[in-house]
Amino acid sequence: MPDAIDVLATTFAPGTEDLGPDEIRVTILGSGDPFVRPSPASASVLVEVGNAAKDLFFFDLGSGALKNFTGLRLPVTATTKVFLSHLHADHVGDMPTLLFSMAKAGRRDPVEVWGPAGATEALGTRAFTDPGGPTRCSPGEASGVGSCLQPVLHA
Repeated sequence: MPDAIDVLATTFAPGTEDLGPDEIRVTILGSGDPFVRPSPASASVLVEVGNAAKDLFFFDLGSGALKNFTGLRLPVTATTKVFLSHLHADHVGDMPTLLFSMAKAGRRDPVEVWGPAGATEALGTRAFTDPGGPTRCSPGEASGVGSCLQPVLHA
């Protein structure tokens, strides 16, 4: 008698099932604790929208979540929004990996990041996502061009 994994492997082909225009698919990418482990990933939920744009939204993006996302065979470049509940590492650990992966895959449009404002500006989402340093856009360089991929912030 086949086990559940064998049955799933023969009935589920990631990234192949289309959604209707009035449908969404919710996938738990991670539900683990703050400590990085081989499995499970830290907190993350993926929402696929059956609209014409085929939007992909992340709700939190904890460490290891993108590894599970990759297994779904969905294009990382289709990510349109990331919603962060709070800025603890187990909820934002894969944010740098997401942005670098999108840039490496050719995505030049910014992704929207929604998150808490923080008790002070230095503790909010805007400060967390500011690229700063050597990857900061040069004056006059458009955000989202070349190696200058920057998130659009909503805090």
